[in-house]
Amino acid sequence: MRRFVFTAFLLIIVILQIPGEKVPYNDGAGWDGVFYREVAAGFLQTVEEDGYNTYHLQRILPFAILNALYVITGIEINNDSLIKGILIFNFLALLLGIYWYFRIAKKIRASAALETLGFILLFFSFPVLKETWYEPFITDLFALVLGIGQMNYFLRYEKPKLFLVSLIGGFVWPTLWISGLLLLYLPNEKVIQQQELHPFHKWYLIPGGLLLGLFCYAFFAFSEREGKSLWELARNLISMAAVLYFLLKVWQESRLKMGANVQLFQKKVKPERLIALIMGIIIFYGVVHLMAVGEPTFTAGHFAINLLIRPLQWPFNFLVNHFLYFGLLVPVAILFFPRVFREAGKLGIGFTMVFLLVMLLSLNSESRMVINYVPFILIPLLKAVRRYSIISKDLWILAVGNLLLSKFWYSINVHGIREAFETFDTSVYMTFPAQRYFQHFGPWQSPWMYLLYGVLFIAALVLVYFGKRRYLKDGSAPESELHPIHQPELKP
Repeated sequence: MRRFVFTAFLLIIVILQIPGEKVPYNDGAGWDGVFYREVAAGFLQTVEEDGYNTYHLQRILPFAILNALYVITGIEINNDSLIKGILIFNFLALLLGIYWYFRIAKKIRASAALETLGFILLFFSFPVLKETWYEPFITDLFALVLGIGQMNYFLRYEKPKLFLVSLIGGFVWPTLWISGLLLLYLPNEKVIQQQELHPFHKWYLIPGGLLLGLFCYAFFAFSEREGKSLWELARNLISMAAVLYFLLKVWQESRLKMGANVQLFQKKVKPERLIALIMGIIIFYGVVHLMAVGEPTFTAGHFAINLLIRPLQWPFNFLVNHFLYFGLLVPVAILFFPRVFREAGKLGIGFTMVFLLVMLLSLNSESRMVINYVPFILIPLLKAVRRYSIISKDLWILAVGNLLLSKFWYSINVHGIREAFETFDTSVYMTFPAQRYFQHFGPWQSPWMYLLYGVLFIAALVLVYFGKRRYLKDGSAPESELHPIHQPELKP
């Protein structure tokens, strides 16, 4: 009954969103969406005559399929028919994601309360309930759904289906293919973790200090922008210190025994599977480059630069924006992180490698870039709290909180926003009314919006913390929450 109620509620919201407001820029296509709409309008002709670059080839599949369907069925191709078609595609993708999620819940033998918790944290979010229907010519929802599919088939040990989903994903979202290969070819042997946290060593301050010093030098020596202030430098340095602290806490809370895990890797990873993993990466991207025409507008180098620069904008801005974008999943996962990582470790070497990759990529404050990895955080979290007796009141509190953060109720289109979007000026985007939309995307979020959501994020952390303490006090936590299970070190 609870499954039906929450699923019906989700679908009602989405159905009401479908005919609702659309981004008032490029006739509902937005920015990158203009290209994807062009793919949906003329893929078969363009791929034969002109082709696409590597960046676009790894993202165009849904729109290419839409074009093929329109051509085969003889449906008239225009902006109005294309936006209707992609909205239907997105809705069908969401249904598939819901189906795969319930399959996962069944596989991990989740109780009704735990299943509901996962459903709320996964689907009651801004990209699912607002962004997809406001700016439908994007691949974000498809990436999330394929990530759910990868998680489902990985847990079920259905490797041919996992391979197929990953291959399809390689033409929807670039990191889906790499994640799939790691899950396919690295063993499911549990990684080895110790009982104690990794201690902090004073020598950690040396590389940290060197990085901060190097940044100071680069700030003055290589930036050509005028008007650089000491306040900006201080803000960037504090932000860099926040990144280093985040990485340190991930390392400490992981409790990985590096020496023992290196031995485990050497023992369990067969050379032929490692070769298959490497060849899978080389062949796929080699084929993509052979198929590509022209220079990509966004390369792996650009992605790496963004990963380095964006978290330096404001301290912990990546966590604040993930909270805004994905909802209460973020503070809940943070406060249960030691148990979450332990459950990730139990899922094997391959899954742990993907999980660590998520931790690294999550430094990007543009949260949509890691949307396909949400299931890889959620499922270990559900396994970590499965023995808690979750009460209905808390589920409703989480549901209401996530619905508020999802902004499904929020009107983005107000007077003057079309003109603001059409300026194509970042300084305009950082002010209202454009901030009604851009506040949800870290690199273009104004300082005031960062401050507002930072305060809300801290408040959410405090509420979840006291909620967790209440469960511990009531005795509803498993014994392993109080006394972590010690995993013995692998013997040589």
